[in-house]
Amino acid sequence: PVDLQAVRSTVQGQARLVARARGKVGQRRKLDRLEQLGGGRRYVGSGTTHVFCYPTCAQARRITERHRIDFADEQAALAAGYRPCKRCRPALAS
Repeated sequence: PVDLQAVRSTVQGQARLVARARGKVGQRRKLDRLEQLGGGRRYVGSGTTHVFCYPTCAQARRITERHRIDFADEQAALAAGYRPCKRCRPALAS
């Protein structure tokens, strides 16, 4: 006789492991895509708000192309009169 409860438990456990593995792969893909959005720029500034962010910040991704200003480092952004983003906080990471 086959213990159906044990089989069901094993199958459910394996399904959870597969779902967890798929989730980790999905997270890695999302991180890879966010890194590609940066395109080698260290910071992105908005010409309208005078705020600079990491290129992966949700606010930076909303900046239209004509208002986007790229900065190589934090000092260049500060010298141009831009303030750090309050969401991604690039000044705290430096």
